[in-house]
Amino acid sequence: MAVTHLTIPGELKTVEEVEEAALNLTKELAYIADVACPKRKRNQGTNAIWWNREVKDVTAEARRAERAWRRSRTEASLKHLRAAVLE
Repeated sequence: MAVTHLTIPGELKTVEEVEEAALNLTKELAYIADVACPKRKRNQGTNAIWWNREVKDVTAEARRAERAWRRSRTEASLKHLRAAVLE
């Protein structure tokens, strides 16, 4: 990784010089952030090594159980949700 230093402007006398210095600082900080913390690709978890058909099925069942509980708010649907989450 290349070492970069922030550009330090000289004396700023006009509004234009201040605006240009602020713009340059913003660009330099954005560059530093990109180098230090590159943006990650979106990963929904399905590309993880441990994600398999069983995990997918259990997750889907837990989501179905949660939606059913939210619709009905019954004791039976709550028990089903708890069982699905603990599975």
